[in-house]
Amino acid sequence: MAFISWTSDASRSLGMPDRPSRYGASQVSASSGQVAGSGQELAEGASEQAASQEETSASLEEISSMTKQNAENSGTADT
Repeated sequence: MAFISWTSDASRSLGMPDRPSRYGASQVSASSGQVAGSGQELAEGASEQAASQEETSASLEEISSMTKQNAENSGTADT
């Protein structure tokens, strides 16, 4: 028991991680991986939304152009 205590004390004084620190580091690493994965999912979702918004905008421009053309044709048909 004394040897384990001595090595643990020596490890700490040398700045070497002991078992609880390794466990904590493992938890931090796992959490970092989860955060990175979530960030990637958010980026992909934002990219998909941007693409959908671009398609919607293009469709609205086309509808606007068709409406304008119809109005011009309607005025020509009356005369």
